[in-house]
Amino acid sequence: MHQGRWSVSRFIDRTKVALQVERSRENVWVPNGLALPQRSYEPDGLVFDCRDNGGMAFPPETLFRDDESWSSRTFASTRTNWVINVNSSGEAQKAMDLGPVLAQTRVAIPVKPGMKVNFAGVFQLRKTGLHNHAADGQLRGQDVRVTIWGTGTTTDEYGVETTTKIELLTSQQVFQNYVPFVAPNGYVQVTLPTVSDATVPAGVDRIYMSVMLIAQGLNAPHTGQYQSFYFGALDTNFFAISKASPLRLFVRRPDSINNTVPSVLSSTGAVYPSRSRFDNLPPDSEVVLVSTSVSAVNVDVYQWDTARGPLLTTIALAPGQRVSTPVSTATGKIELVSAGSFGVERVSAQVVRTDTYEQTRTYRYLFADIIDDVASIAAEHIESDLALLTVKFNSNTVSPALRAGKRVRLLALHSAGYTQVYCGVIRGRRIVHRYGRPDQVEIVVHSAHGAVGQVECPVAYDRLSEYGPLVHTAGVPIVVDGVDYTGPARNLPDGWDYFPSYAADSAQTMQDALMLTRNTNKAFMFVDRYDQTIVTSTLPAATVAELSDAPGEGDISYNSRELESGADTANIVNAVAVEEHLLDRSDFVDRQLDREAAPIMLGDIASRTRRIEYRRETSVELFGLQRRNFGVIRGSGEWNDIIADKFGTTFDQWAADVLDEYAGEGPTIDRLRLTVITDADLQLISRLQSLDALGVTYRGQRVVRRIRRLEHRIMPHRSSFKWTVDVRFDATGEQNLWLPAPEDWEALEPALVEGEAGLVDGGNPEHPGAGVVDGGDQDAPAIVKLTRSDDFARPNGPAGANWRYYNPTPTPVIIGQELVMTTSTGGLDNGYQGKFAITYVDPVNGDNQEVSGRVTSAPTTSFQGLILGANDTLTSGVLVEFNRTQVIISAVLSPTMTAVRSQRDIDTSFTSLNRARFRREGDRYRFYRDDTFLFEWTDPGGFAVIGGKHGGLLISREDTTASAGFDDFQFKDI
Repeated sequence: MHQGRWSVSRFIDRTKVALQVERSRENVWVPNGLALPQRSYEPDGLVFDCRDNGGMAFPPETLFRDDESWSSRTFASTRTNWVINVNSSGEAQKAMDLGPVLAQTRVAIPVKPGMKVNFAGVFQLRKTGLHNHAADGQLRGQDVRVTIWGTGTTTDEYGVETTTKIELLTSQQVFQNYVPFVAPNGYVQVTLPTVSDATVPAGVDRIYMSVMLIAQGLNAPHTGQYQSFYFGALDTNFFAISKASPLRLFVRRPDSINNTVPSVLSSTGAVYPSRSRFDNLPPDSEVVLVSTSVSAVNVDVYQWDTARGPLLTTIALAPGQRVSTPVSTATGKIELVSAGSFGVERVSAQVVRTDTYEQTRTYRYLFADIIDDVASIAAEHIESDLALLTVKFNSNTVSPALRAGKRVRLLALHSAGYTQVYCGVIRGRRIVHRYGRPDQVEIVVHSAHGAVGQVECPVAYDRLSEYGPLVHTAGVPIVVDGVDYTGPARNLPDGWDYFPSYAADSAQTMQDALMLTRNTNKAFMFVDRYDQTIVTSTLPAATVAELSDAPGEGDISYNSRELESGADTANIVNAVAVEEHLLDRSDFVDRQLDREAAPIMLGDIASRTRRIEYRRETSVELFGLQRRNFGVIRGSGEWNDIIADKFGTTFDQWAADVLDEYAGEGPTIDRLRLTVITDADLQLISRLQSLDALGVTYRGQRVVRRIRRLEHRIMPHRSSFKWTVDVRFDATGEQNLWLPAPEDWEALEPALVEGEAGLVDGGNPEHPGAGVVDGGDQDAPAIVKLTRSDDFARPNGPAGANWRYYNPTPTPVIIGQELVMTTSTGGLDNGYQGKFAITYVDPVNGDNQEVSGRVTSAPTTSFQGLILGANDTLTSGVLVEFNRTQVIISAVLSPTMTAVRSQRDIDTSFTSLNRARFRREGDRYRFYRDDTFLFEWTDPGGFAVIGGKHGGLLISREDTTASAGFDDFQFKDI
């Protein structure tokens, strides 16, 4: 596709690099297109009892008592109470003041305007045993008022704070009436009435529920004057909550068509239930649906404007299925219609990248080349840190095209097309005046790491999965455990402050919060070549390349003079200081009521930090103290866990694992430099990024190291073009210390074989006789490397004369310039199911081959496949099959695709327009999604027949209507 534009040469020159700047962008964000979990309260309400560590706070003069039917509070008999009378036997009659608030929720409950609140339950009050004087000095009866209070604080432009306290919902009932000469003895049961929900108004962000005494006639708060019913102690229950019908506080989300519900099938954990309308879809969009029904349903996707338009596609959903379907609409609007129920996980722009434009979930960027005046380029990739692209131009004026905020891409151009090396946003530009030399313009481009570090995020969670709704508002591409949460920059979503694991007292950014959770879970965080922030719990175990100091070995060789190797105490860690961030349980359980009227502003649960250090003393004695600090999160933040004092396990084993790995001195390879010479070098080096695993062989010893820092240095317009890459493997700053163990590996074989490049066998110099010198076959012709391709751009029907079928009915077939499984045009019913392959008639020349195809939709349960090394009857060859969750590599023994040799369960993460690539180099078979390595199989010997020169495609279908496929094919020698 690119060979008409970019020349193909073994050695690289300045035509092999492109620097591009954004010349236009289009908003392709689909509003509310991604279904996200909505942090919500228990559907049955927040339940309260009278425990000391429960959700209700009480006066300090009371204690918890657990009765058969009631959770109760009783008077604290050890407290000093005032004496109002002494009987004839000399016994004191005791009394005390309680209230006006008898009970109130212990913490503020976060809410947002538009939410609905309500209450329910049964509680019991002990009468005071004494006629009470009200604030006006008169003896009066009392009512009991249960209120849900709305509170909030606003600050004006001068910093003046205004506190809002309003009653959202109230129930007031008679507690005790004043009857002269009749003491108010006994108990009163109060049942809260069934009433309509109250709506949280603007200006309210917290609520409390309180139980308060009110003076009759004054309708004012009243402090109860309690005495014993009879002479003696005050130890009878004054307040109790029914166990059968406990007090409940309901907080419900606002009425909205965009509320989500949980779904285990959704990658985000939530779906929109049967939502129908979506707007602002670009031409390249996708719809991801999941089953919510016990039976199969069809979902029709219509174009929509002001009325229903033409049918675009029909999506079949089997029970337990998740389906991704590309959609294109001329109006930018769609309507989903079905007779059954379904869930919508995502309606969004597809991620598409070409050499001229890029489409993310939020924007479509068009690029223009600016390489002509470039003097030098330096591009970084750094794990867990800001990575820069610095470009210097031979110019003394700053082009208006290079404004701050513009997106910039660095591409490597090679025989296979192109690879994106770096992407970011211009943050700085200046003119550099150099004495005696021409001026230069310098621009500095930042990766997304800096943007994530500017987003305020006052909370942190103990699990990565909880960050989806938060990172969705960051305004940069971000992927958490394989789920793309990219969204425009906005305020944090509703519910972010609902009992997090930790709430920061001072300024905290989203970067800070994610790093705390990364450390807690021994996860990984970096920015990839596409400027996506990647937060992941795992890393691929396989190496992406083999490097060697011996020419001809591995994928690329390096000069050992440009390698740093040895043992350095700077890499030793013998003390791990863990700073735990958690909610302060003591602040929660120690809260008590005072004599104030409701609402008593108890506030949110305070957070705290505590620090503990783990050491390896023997290492400290040998090398001195070498400490690394890590912040972590303790506890889920859930109310029940706080009450139960559950904050998870300590981090002693966590720290011990780090010390086991880093407390001792051992030989390491910390840095090396790679020089790009050939087109193959360029293809390999341009796809490297942070935390990729490299196999490095030095003086015959191989180690696996993970990239911590990578820097490309390019001089595109020097008389001698130069491209070098410095790779660092030593951990610095906040980089992680818990890399996964390397995969098992077989020894490298020399790339040169006899007869291929003139290998000379000089015999044994000590052997008597003339000796034998085999100079190899110097006259053997070089293999002519061929490429076979097909774009399927022709009328609907069978694939044509260039393809060989192996089943009686031609399938797969071409429909809409795509090769798909089945259609009536190909002579098959829509219900036809199966798995079939076709191979390209024309062969390639060599045994080292690559076959690839661009998928038209994300695989689900049905497999798609690539074939290489096949003979012309498909009785031998090697097949890779892949779907959403599996990759299988098979030695093909017949057209029925038998003899599975290796299989891996993996989230392949294919989306529409990803390219599937399958390579054979010697006995090693590797499978890629675009440039991302997914799986490898090494033939242990004899399973794969060598010599076949044909490649092909496999397409299958397991359901009754859907058909995935490819929209192009490429098969070539490598």
